[in-house]
Amino acid sequence: MKGAGGEAAKRFLFIIAAVAVIALVFNPAATIASSAPRTHRLGELLIKYRGQSTVNKIIFDSEVAADGALAAYKKNPLVETASRNALVKIAAEAPFPDDEQFYQQWYLQKIRAPEAWKTTQGSRTVVVAVLDTGVDTNHPDLRNNIWTNPREILDGLDNDGNGYPDDTNGWNFIDQTGDPRPTFTGGWTDAGVHHGTMVAGLIGAVGNNSIGVAGTAWYVRLMPIRVLDSMGVGDVLDVTRGIDYAVKNGAQILNLSFVGLERNDLLDAAIARAHAAGVLVVAAAGNDSANGGLNLDANPQYPVCSDGGPGNNNVIGVTATTETDLKASFSGYGTHCVDLAAPGVSIFSTRFENPSLPNFQKAYGGYWQGSSLAAPLVTGAAALIKSLNPALGNDQIRDILMASADKIDGQNPEFSGKLGAGRLNLAVALKSVAGNLPAAGLSRAYLGVAASAGVPGEVKLFDRNGGFVRSFLAYEAPFKGGLTAAAGDLDGDGHEEIVTAPQSSYAPWVRIFDSAGIKRAEFLAYAASWRGGVNVAVGDVDGDGRAEIVTGAGKGGGPHVKVFDGQGRTRASFFAYDQKFRGGVNVAVGDVDGDGRSEIVAGPGAGGGPHVRVFNGDGSLKTEFFVGKKEDSRGLRVAVGDTQAQGIGGIGVFPAAGVANTLYLMNILGVLYGVVEVAASTQNFPFALGDIDGRGRAFLLVSVPTKEGMSLSVYDTDGRERAYALTYVKKKMSPPNPFVVRRP
Repeated sequence: MKGAGGEAAKRFLFIIAAVAVIALVFNPAATIASSAPRTHRLGELLIKYRGQSTVNKIIFDSEVAADGALAAYKKNPLVETASRNALVKIAAEAPFPDDEQFYQQWYLQKIRAPEAWKTTQGSRTVVVAVLDTGVDTNHPDLRNNIWTNPREILDGLDNDGNGYPDDTNGWNFIDQTGDPRPTFTGGWTDAGVHHGTMVAGLIGAVGNNSIGVAGTAWYVRLMPIRVLDSMGVGDVLDVTRGIDYAVKNGAQILNLSFVGLERNDLLDAAIARAHAAGVLVVAAAGNDSANGGLNLDANPQYPVCSDGGPGNNNVIGVTATTETDLKASFSGYGTHCVDLAAPGVSIFSTRFENPSLPNFQKAYGGYWQGSSLAAPLVTGAAALIKSLNPALGNDQIRDILMASADKIDGQNPEFSGKLGAGRLNLAVALKSVAGNLPAAGLSRAYLGVAASAGVPGEVKLFDRNGGFVRSFLAYEAPFKGGLTAAAGDLDGDGHEEIVTAPQSSYAPWVRIFDSAGIKRAEFLAYAASWRGGVNVAVGDVDGDGRAEIVTGAGKGGGPHVKVFDGQGRTRASFFAYDQKFRGGVNVAVGDVDGDGRSEIVAGPGAGGGPHVRVFNGDGSLKTEFFVGKKEDSRGLRVAVGDTQAQGIGGIGVFPAAGVANTLYLMNILGVLYGVVEVAASTQNFPFALGDIDGRGRAFLLVSVPTKEGMSLSVYDTDGRERAYALTYVKKKMSPPNPFVVRRP
């Protein structure tokens, strides 16, 4: 049986690729899985009349029409039953991912990860710093989860001014370079070279991708920071610098799978700074096979014991356990420094891979042991919790992990009270978090579509689950020239207004509506005689807390961009390209440099080159770059959204005309950080980027034709469909233009 939204799901491939420079070759994408929450077939009613044995299926053009008819049928005395055509689905589900080596990962089943993954598989908005011997950033199971610095480009310069030039994927404090992979200079061991990559795989190897292994979190951003050399040795200075780098560059969780015997004030202070900044720190309890593990109460090690003094708990210390929940014979233990236990023997994970070297030709392997490998399981668990509820702080996450752990003192009477709160139980932890999510966060936005040419000029709104809310006519009959639309808070009252403009065949009237569909204002963006259409975007370009309206002339016009306030008064006017160009200009608005005010992003209409230009609100040029070959004259459509929840908008770019199958996600420097691949049957799809749940992350909205009609699908940055709406049933038309209306 086809699942809800299945037609749309088959048409799109989505990845976030960890790339540092513009390139035309990308990692293979995975098919998006549908998660559309429809309970019935849209617009369909089942009616059974009294005295008849047959059931009649009646199909309506819209949900609102079906709602009205259903109420009428139920009141009709001739009708025996009237109901929706409810959907059903199979009652079985696959409990495990399809990764080839998952059967080797006994430890994930021990911590009940497969059950937990039914709640969440993580999110690439969560950034985990791996301070270790380096990470194989090209590993097939890691590369799509590697963190990218949104403000850095490989050009030998320190573009973001953080003191580390070319740190596109992290920093190597051993070699002082932007390449955080392990090296073979200055001495190395197999364990040293593999160690950081093993740890990274345990935290966040991509799951359910048909290769290799699964991480505790399938989706996460891994920030590699090399602070140990390839023999597994480092010093406190590099570690403290690595911690500060991670915190400064947006890491939310740190994994420290190493120990030292000597307490150091610099290390304690760096960890205290991280904790004060809300960053969760996870550290290994250390190994000592010769003595059955060190008692950390008598022989403290660091950073696991760098808790910050009495009354503080700045570090989650992790001891290692066996398949039967016994303390691993080598693992450290103690009342004060150990908070949790996790599996740490017979571990199978990712390895550093280099086919040209004899000992490094396999991308996966085992079976290692150590508290170094127990700690990243806890780190991955913390990442899943953070993805499920980003509002939780580091102390709250620590308390959830400890409160949900399985007690194992009974199996370890000799170490009673010295193995922390117990062995990690991921399923119980996530169930606890899911049960306490605020209900108000589930409906903070409307999904909107503005009609395309060929149908009346209406705007339709849906809730974030795809349920129809309302529609209203923005332009009166007989207008059927299509609309563009955007939303923003024009008057600073906390409620976003909807701004519309005609795409063609109508005077350039820009109209402003509230979310109930009531018109509040209108004005002419260009001369009243203009009939080539208007592209519209909304955002706060001057930083005063009120959004402005930005327009771009449509097809056949010059690249004329204008900025208006919410009353329709002109604030700026400029040409984005040579004013002799007659392909028009597409516009988007968003904060693409993190300075707190929005920029105007322009792409030329059909006939223009692949030239993205970014302007300040006054029309002054900020930056520009090309996407692809300069001789490509299909023009560009653009959108802006913070797809990585880093406080910086990404720029979505797609050709304005002709054959194409790739949507590019770029930063302000023109660096590619992700792609959306589109099937040939759905080229030239309308798209938008917008935050639909109030958590600071933009989702991808895609409007496409399906067998059911015109559909709107919403995908997160991990490629999962989060919402689906059937916007028009069986209509012959182009897909309507999507947008998001945020609500307080």
